[in-house]
Amino acid sequence: MRTLETLPRAARPGSAWQRLWRQRWGLLFIAPFFVLFGVFSVYPILFSSWLSFQEWNGVPGRELFVGVENFSYALRDNLFWESMLNVVLIFALHLPLMMLVALVLAVILNQNFLRFQGLWRALIFLPVRRSMVSSRPRTSGPEGTKAVRSKLSSTRLAWRLDQRARLNRR
Repeated sequence: MRTLETLPRAARPGSAWQRLWRQRWGLLFIAPFFVLFGVFSVYPILFSSWLSFQEWNGVPGRELFVGVENFSYALRDNLFWESMLNVVLIFALHLPLMMLVALVLAVILNQNFLRFQGLWRALIFLPVRRSMVSSRPRTSGPEGTKAVRSKLSSTRLAWRLDQRARLNRR
């Protein structure tokens, strides 16, 4: 039978505050994960769940509780059911097909008879490694600036461009 002296330190009796104080460094090192998880995962899930029962146009203080009316509207909407069908089709057709293609390519790339094995592996994996920065459309230079301005002018932000142009003329 164990006595108090032979028990591990964490198993010895004491207040919860004493145990927390002994483990403070470990808790301090894992705290950033829990803070970021709460801010970027838990809060958006809870907020969107709350919003699903509201009618809200984005202005704070103008929320109207509608209950499950949003869900009943979605269940009656044809576009919702069309998108659900698309999801099922993608899941049932696209996913198994892509898994099969990936498996066949992996088996082929691991065969000894394949010449330039490393080159083929690199060429297949290259799109994964390509940076989003290098794949974005060019917006620098006169052509890019025109494209960005024409895109912005068709939005509600066009008045900001006009105001900035007026300020730059002065």
